[in-house]
Amino acid sequence: MPIKRTLLHTLYPIVYRLGAGAHDGGVTILSYHALDTHATDISVAPAQFAAHMAALAAVGAVSLTMREVAAGLTAGRPFPRRAVAITFDDGFASVASEGAPILARYGFTATVYVITGMVGRSTQWTAGTHALPAVPLLSWAEIAALQHAGSEIGAHTVSHPFLSQCTPDAVAHELGAARATLEARLGRSVRAFAYPQGDYTPAIVAAVRAAGYRSAVTLDQGRTGLHSEALRLPRLHISRHTPPSALRAAVVPTIGPTYRLLNGLIRGLLRRRNWPRPLPGTVQSTGMQPLAEAQ
Repeated sequence: MPIKRTLLHTLYPIVYRLGAGAHDGGVTILSYHALDTHATDISVAPAQFAAHMAALAAVGAVSLTMREVAAGLTAGRPFPRRAVAITFDDGFASVASEGAPILARYGFTATVYVITGMVGRSTQWTAGTHALPAVPLLSWAEIAALQHAGSEIGAHTVSHPFLSQCTPDAVAHELGAARATLEARLGRSVRAFAYPQGDYTPAIVAAVRAAGYRSAVTLDQGRTGLHSEALRLPRLHISRHTPPSALRAAVVPTIGPTYRLLNGLIRGLLRRRNWPRPLPGTVQSTGMQPLAEAQ
Protein backbone atom coordinates (compact mmCIF):
# COMPACT_ATOMS: atom_id res chain seq x y z
CA MET A 1 0.00 0.00 0.00
CA PRO A 2 1.45 3.42 -0.94
CA ILE A 3 2.85 5.40 1.96
CA LYS A 4 0.25 8.18 1.76
CA ARG A 5 -2.64 5.71 1.75
CA THR A 6 -1.16 3.82 4.70
CA LEU A 7 -0.75 7.01 6.70
CA LEU A 8 -4.26 8.18 5.92
CA HIS A 9 -5.94 4.88 6.82
CA THR A 10 -4.23 5.08 10.18
CA LEU A 11 -5.01 8.74 10.72
CA TYR A 12 -8.64 8.99 9.58
CA PRO A 13 -10.22 8.01 12.94
CA ILE A 14 -7.82 10.32 14.79
CA VAL A 15 -8.54 13.19 12.40
CA TYR A 16 -12.27 12.79 12.97
CA ARG A 17 -12.01 12.63 16.78
CA LEU A 18 -9.77 15.69 16.91
CA GLY A 19 -12.00 17.76 14.68
CA ALA A 20 -15.46 16.50 15.60
CA GLY A 21 -16.25 19.45 17.86
CA ALA A 22 -14.60 22.15 15.74
CA HIS A 23 -16.13 24.52 13.21
CA ASP A 24 -13.95 26.62 10.90
CA GLY A 25 -16.67 27.76 8.51
CA GLY A 26 -15.12 25.81 5.62
CA VAL A 27 -16.41 23.15 3.25
CA THR A 28 -14.81 19.98 1.89
CA ILE A 29 -15.32 19.32 -1.82
CA LEU A 30 -15.25 15.64 -2.77
CA SER A 31 -14.15 14.54 -6.25
CA TYR A 32 -15.77 11.45 -7.79
CA HIS A 33 -15.85 10.25 -11.39
CA ALA A 34 -17.48 6.94 -12.42
CA LEU A 35 -19.51 4.62 -10.21
CA ASP A 36 -18.63 1.20 -11.58
CA THR A 37 -16.62 -1.94 -10.85
CA HIS A 38 -13.94 -1.53 -13.53
CA ALA A 39 -11.34 -0.89 -10.78
CA THR A 40 -9.69 1.98 -12.62
CA ASP A 41 -8.24 5.08 -10.96
CA ILE A 42 -11.53 6.88 -11.54
CA SER A 43 -13.85 4.04 -10.47
CA VAL A 44 -15.76 3.72 -7.23
CA ALA A 45 -18.07 0.73 -6.94
CA PRO A 46 -21.75 1.64 -6.37
CA ALA A 47 -21.83 -0.32 -3.10
CA GLN A 48 -18.78 1.58 -1.90
CA PHE A 49 -20.36 4.89 -2.88
CA ALA A 50 -23.43 3.93 -0.87
CA ALA A 51 -21.19 3.21 2.13
CA HIS A 52 -19.52 6.60 1.65
CA MET A 53 -22.85 8.42 1.64
CA ALA A 54 -24.04 6.45 4.67
CA ALA A 55 -20.89 7.52 6.52
CA LEU A 56 -21.52 11.16 5.64
CA ALA A 57 -25.13 10.93 6.77
CA ALA A 58 -24.13 9.25 10.03
CA VAL A 59 -22.02 12.24 11.05
CA GLY A 60 -24.62 14.82 10.04
CA ALA A 61 -22.99 16.08 6.85
CA VAL A 62 -24.75 18.88 4.98
CA SER A 63 -24.40 18.69 1.19
CA LEU A 64 -24.05 21.84 -0.93
CA THR A 65 -23.99 22.41 -4.66
CA MET A 66 -21.11 24.41 -6.10
CA ARG A 67 -23.57 27.25 -6.77
CA GLU A 68 -24.12 27.40 -3.01
CA VAL A 69 -20.37 27.16 -2.36
CA ALA A 70 -19.69 30.08 -4.72
CA ALA A 71 -22.42 32.17 -3.09
CA GLY A 72 -20.97 31.52 0.36
CA LEU A 73 -17.46 32.43 -0.72
CA THR A 74 -18.68 35.63 -2.39
CA ALA A 75 -20.58 36.67 0.73
CA GLY A 76 -17.81 35.60 3.11
CA ARG A 77 -20.47 33.63 4.96
CA PRO A 78 -19.36 30.60 7.02
CA PHE A 79 -20.64 27.31 5.70
CA PRO A 80 -22.72 25.02 7.92
CA ARG A 81 -20.91 22.68 10.27
CA ARG A 82 -19.82 19.53 8.43
CA ALA A 83 -20.56 21.01 5.03
CA VAL A 84 -19.56 18.95 2.02
CA ALA A 85 -19.89 19.40 -1.74
CA ILE A 86 -20.13 16.15 -3.72
CA THR A 87 -18.83 16.53 -7.27
CA PHE A 88 -18.59 14.21 -10.29
CA ASP A 89 -16.24 14.91 -13.19
CA ASP A 90 -16.89 13.92 -16.83
CA GLY A 91 -20.61 13.13 -16.58
CA PHE A 92 -20.61 9.34 -16.58
CA ALA A 93 -24.01 7.68 -17.05
CA SER A 94 -23.50 5.80 -13.79
CA VAL A 95 -24.02 9.05 -11.89
CA ALA A 96 -27.67 8.87 -12.94
CA SER A 97 -28.20 5.11 -12.84
CA GLU A 98 -26.23 4.35 -9.66
CA GLY A 99 -25.49 7.63 -7.92
CA ALA A 100 -28.80 9.50 -8.07
CA PRO A 101 -30.86 6.93 -6.11
CA ILE A 102 -28.18 6.74 -3.41
CA LEU A 103 -27.95 10.53 -3.14
CA ALA A 104 -31.76 10.74 -2.89
CA ARG A 105 -31.80 8.11 -0.15
CA TYR A 106 -29.75 10.38 2.08
CA GLY A 107 -31.11 13.72 0.91
CA PHE A 108 -27.82 14.76 -0.69
CA THR A 109 -27.26 16.77 -3.83
CA ALA A 110 -24.24 16.89 -6.12
CA THR A 111 -22.60 18.93 -8.85
CA VAL A 112 -21.99 17.05 -12.10
CA TYR A 113 -19.44 18.44 -14.58
CA VAL A 114 -20.37 17.57 -18.16
CA ILE A 115 -18.20 17.33 -21.30
CA THR A 116 -20.74 18.78 -23.72
CA GLY A 117 -19.18 17.38 -26.90
CA MET A 118 -19.37 13.84 -25.56
CA VAL A 119 -22.92 13.74 -24.17
CA GLY A 120 -24.57 10.42 -25.02
CA ARG A 121 -21.30 8.86 -26.20
CA SER A 122 -18.76 6.58 -24.55
CA THR A 123 -15.21 7.29 -23.48
CA GLN A 124 -12.19 5.86 -25.27
CA TRP A 125 -9.47 7.01 -22.90
CA THR A 126 -6.07 5.88 -21.71
CA ALA A 127 -4.18 6.22 -18.45
CA GLY A 128 -0.61 6.58 -19.65
CA THR A 129 -0.27 3.79 -22.23
CA HIS A 130 -3.01 1.63 -20.70
CA ALA A 131 -6.41 1.66 -22.40
CA LEU A 132 -9.33 2.17 -20.03
CA PRO A 133 -12.68 0.41 -20.45
CA ALA A 134 -15.17 2.26 -22.66
CA VAL A 135 -17.72 3.81 -20.32
CA PRO A 136 -21.02 5.46 -21.34
CA LEU A 137 -21.65 9.12 -20.58
CA LEU A 138 -24.89 10.80 -19.59
CA SER A 139 -27.55 11.59 -22.18
CA TRP A 140 -29.23 14.99 -22.31
CA ALA A 141 -32.39 13.45 -20.81
CA GLU A 142 -30.39 12.04 -17.88
CA ILE A 143 -28.64 15.36 -17.35
CA ALA A 144 -31.99 17.17 -17.24
CA ALA A 145 -33.34 14.59 -14.79
CA LEU A 146 -30.36 15.09 -12.48
CA GLN A 147 -30.93 18.84 -12.53
CA HIS A 148 -34.65 18.34 -11.84
CA ALA A 149 -33.75 16.16 -8.83
CA GLY A 150 -31.72 19.00 -7.31
CA SER A 151 -28.20 18.44 -8.53
CA GLU A 152 -26.28 21.21 -10.26
CA ILE A 153 -24.87 20.79 -13.75
CA GLY A 154 -21.47 22.37 -14.36
CA ALA A 155 -19.19 22.59 -17.39
CA HIS A 156 -16.14 20.43 -18.08
CA THR A 157 -15.34 21.91 -21.51
CA VAL A 158 -16.47 20.71 -24.94
CA SER A 159 -13.82 18.06 -25.62
CA HIS A 160 -11.85 17.54 -22.36
CA PRO A 161 -8.44 18.81 -23.54
CA PHE A 162 -5.37 19.88 -21.62
CA LEU A 163 -6.30 23.58 -21.61
CA SER A 164 -2.71 24.73 -21.07
CA GLN A 165 -1.83 23.14 -24.42
CA CYS A 166 -4.61 24.96 -26.30
CA THR A 167 -4.41 28.32 -28.08
CA PRO A 168 -6.22 31.24 -26.38
CA ASP A 169 -8.97 31.04 -29.01
CA ALA A 170 -9.41 27.32 -28.41
CA VAL A 171 -9.56 27.88 -24.65
CA ALA A 172 -12.23 30.55 -25.12
CA HIS A 173 -14.23 28.12 -27.27
CA GLU A 174 -13.91 25.22 -24.84
CA LEU A 175 -15.11 27.42 -21.96
CA GLY A 176 -17.73 29.51 -23.72
CA ALA A 177 -19.32 26.91 -25.98
CA ALA A 178 -19.65 24.39 -23.14
CA ARG A 179 -21.44 26.90 -20.96
CA ALA A 180 -23.67 28.15 -23.80
CA THR A 181 -24.69 24.61 -24.79
CA LEU A 182 -25.60 23.65 -21.23
CA GLU A 183 -27.60 26.82 -20.68
CA ALA A 184 -29.49 26.36 -23.95
CA ARG A 185 -30.27 22.72 -23.20
CA LEU A 186 -31.15 23.10 -19.51
CA GLY A 187 -32.66 26.58 -19.35
CA ARG A 188 -30.58 27.63 -16.38
CA SER A 189 -27.40 29.64 -15.92
CA VAL A 190 -24.21 27.61 -15.62
CA ARG A 191 -21.50 29.08 -13.41
CA ALA A 192 -19.59 26.01 -12.15
CA PHE A 193 -16.51 24.65 -13.93
CA ALA A 194 -14.00 21.83 -13.43
CA TYR A 195 -10.54 21.91 -15.04
CA PRO A 196 -10.07 18.82 -17.27
CA GLN A 197 -7.15 16.73 -16.06
CA GLY A 198 -6.71 19.24 -13.21
CA ASP A 199 -4.72 21.28 -15.73
CA TYR A 200 -4.62 25.04 -15.21
CA THR A 201 -2.27 28.01 -15.33
CA PRO A 202 -2.79 31.65 -14.30
CA ALA A 203 -3.83 32.41 -17.88
CA ILE A 204 -6.39 29.60 -17.84
CA VAL A 205 -7.82 30.84 -14.54
CA ALA A 206 -8.15 34.31 -16.06
CA ALA A 207 -9.95 32.83 -19.07
CA VAL A 208 -12.36 30.94 -16.81
CA ARG A 209 -13.14 34.20 -15.03
CA ALA A 210 -13.66 36.01 -18.34
CA ALA A 211 -16.02 33.24 -19.48
CA GLY A 212 -18.35 34.06 -16.58
CA TYR A 213 -17.79 31.14 -14.23
CA ARG A 214 -18.07 31.79 -10.50
CA SER A 215 -16.42 28.62 -9.22
CA ALA A 216 -13.81 26.26 -10.62
CA VAL A 217 -12.52 23.10 -9.00
CA THR A 218 -9.04 21.62 -9.35
CA LEU A 219 -7.39 18.32 -8.48
CA ASP A 220 -5.33 20.01 -5.74
CA GLN A 221 -5.89 18.10 -2.53
CA GLY A 222 -7.28 20.04 0.44
CA ARG A 223 -10.22 21.75 2.14
CA THR A 224 -11.87 24.97 1.02
CA GLY A 225 -11.88 27.85 3.49
CA LEU A 226 -13.61 31.21 3.42
CA HIS A 227 -10.51 32.81 1.91
CA SER A 228 -10.00 30.21 -0.83
CA GLU A 229 -9.85 31.46 -4.41
CA ALA A 230 -13.22 30.65 -5.99
CA LEU A 231 -11.67 29.74 -9.36
CA ARG A 232 -8.99 27.48 -7.91
CA LEU A 233 -10.76 25.37 -5.32
CA PRO A 234 -9.14 22.25 -3.84
CA ARG A 235 -10.93 18.94 -3.53
CA LEU A 236 -10.34 15.54 -1.95
CA HIS A 237 -10.03 12.81 -4.58
CA ILE A 238 -12.19 9.81 -3.70
CA SER A 239 -11.14 6.48 -5.19
CA ARG A 240 -11.93 2.79 -4.87
CA HIS A 241 -9.30 2.68 -2.11
CA THR A 242 -11.10 5.28 0.04
CA PRO A 243 -12.70 3.73 3.14
CA PRO A 244 -15.91 5.10 4.69
CA SER A 245 -13.86 6.32 7.65
CA ALA A 246 -12.24 8.82 5.29
CA LEU A 247 -15.61 10.37 4.52
CA ARG A 248 -16.29 10.85 8.22
CA ALA A 249 -12.92 12.59 8.59
CA ALA A 250 -13.44 14.67 5.45
CA VAL A 251 -16.17 16.84 6.96
CA VAL A 252 -14.22 18.09 9.98
CA PRO A 253 -11.75 21.02 9.90
CA THR A 254 -8.74 18.89 10.85
CA ILE A 255 -8.75 17.25 7.41
CA GLY A 256 -7.13 20.38 5.93
CA PRO A 257 -4.05 20.48 8.19
CA THR A 258 -3.76 16.70 7.87
CA TYR A 259 -3.42 16.87 4.10
CA ARG A 260 -0.93 19.74 4.33
CA LEU A 261 1.15 17.73 6.83
CA LEU A 262 1.06 14.55 4.75
CA ASN A 263 1.96 16.37 1.56
CA GLY A 264 4.95 17.86 3.38
CA LEU A 265 6.01 14.45 4.68
CA ILE A 266 5.75 12.89 1.25
CA ARG A 267 7.80 15.65 -0.30
CA GLY A 268 10.46 15.04 2.34
CA LEU A 269 10.41 11.26 2.64
CA LEU A 270 10.03 10.49 -1.05
CA ARG A 271 11.89 13.54 -2.31
CA ARG A 272 8.93 14.39 -4.47
CA ARG A 273 9.17 18.14 -4.60
CA ASN A 274 6.28 18.37 -7.02
CA TRP A 275 3.80 16.75 -4.63
CA PRO A 276 0.99 17.68 -5.02
CA ARG A 277 2.19 20.42 -7.42
CA PRO A 278 5.35 22.55 -7.36
CA LEU A 279 3.73 25.98 -7.33
CA PRO A 280 0.12 27.17 -7.51
CA GLY A 281 -0.89 27.55 -11.12
CA THR A 282 1.49 25.08 -12.73
CA VAL A 283 0.25 22.07 -14.64
CA GLN A 284 -0.80 18.88 -12.91
CA SER A 285 -2.38 16.06 -14.85
CA THR A 286 -3.95 12.73 -14.04
CA GLY A 287 -2.21 11.35 -17.13
CA MET A 288 -5.59 10.59 -18.71
CA GLN A 289 -5.95 11.70 -22.31
CA PRO A 290 -9.10 11.57 -24.43
CA LEU A 291 -8.62 9.64 -27.64
CA ALA A 292 -11.55 9.55 -30.05
CA GLU A 293 -15.23 9.92 -29.28
CA ALA A 294 -17.34 6.84 -29.87
CA GLN A 295 -19.39 7.17 -33.03
